[in-house]
Amino acid sequence: MVLERNLVLGNRYNCCNFVVIIKRLHYRNIYKLGISKEIMEVQFKGIPLIKNIPIYNFLIGDFGKERIEEYNSVVKSKYKDNSNLRVLNFKDGVVKGSNDYAIFLMNDILSKYGLRTANPADAQKIIDNDEKFLRGVCVDLGVVLRNENSPNEYLARKLSKQAKERKYKFSNSNPLVFKPSDLELIVDSDSSFGLGFKIRDSASPFNASELNNKNCGKKFKNTNMNGVPIFNKNGDRTNYTIENGLSRFFLDRGSGLYSKGGSLVVSYDDDRVVVWDDAKSVSLEDIK
Repeated sequence: MVLERNLVLGNRYNCCNFVVIIKRLHYRNIYKLGISKEIMEVQFKGIPLIKNIPIYNFLIGDFGKERIEEYNSVVKSKYKDNSNLRVLNFKDGVVKGSNDYAIFLMNDILSKYGLRTANPADAQKIIDNDEKFLRGVCVDLGVVLRNENSPNEYLARKLSKQAKERKYKFSNSNPLVFKPSDLELIVDSDSSFGLGFKIRDSASPFNASELNNKNCGKKFKNTNMNGVPIFNKNGDRTNYTIENGLSRFFLDRGSGLYSKGGSLVVSYDDDRVVVWDDAKSVSLEDIK
């Protein structure tokens, strides 16, 4: 993959314009997802962090519009046009809507461009850079597995089996967090919504005792390196948890962390997909 980077400073968001050219080197992945094998040129406008190279933004502009077209094509060709994935919409120059199924699929699509959706640790970095950026929106960050009970009992059992095979430990007192990059979205005709999850070989889920239901309602200001709360009674953010099953994990409108919800499919207009670029694969020569 060849990356041509044009740094554009001075606009309202102090953004970087990225031109990502996908060469035929990746045609197998493109073909697998049902996308044209022709060379594609796209742009992602991101906001740089103050101290580091990584950049972030919502799915916006032409890049966002093209990714929605690509996403809908994959939904139709690979996921039987499942209506529970038809939750992302391009409105007013930005992609609106989200649910857990959609975020795992969009992460897979963005990975072809050297990008990904934000994980819990990224959310804190964004807040540190601009605490107002994520206020008023919800951002899906993954799922939390506590045990094989409800909510989402069927999916909890299937995911628990895979987790145990990989020697991952989890319980309601020490839940296991799967980031968007940890799970592959699959078709599962036996599940309630026709979709399921498969743990990737590259997965790196982590345990978070902070998400124990006993900690529901506790306040915090910041999160640790994994993106889960460091409790502080004087904090203005809230930790919401549940006791059992498989739950959605997202940043809420007040920048609290919510792992209490059982619905993996509900979507609202103030939900957002946050795109993240680590820029780890880019050398200094590429940026010149």
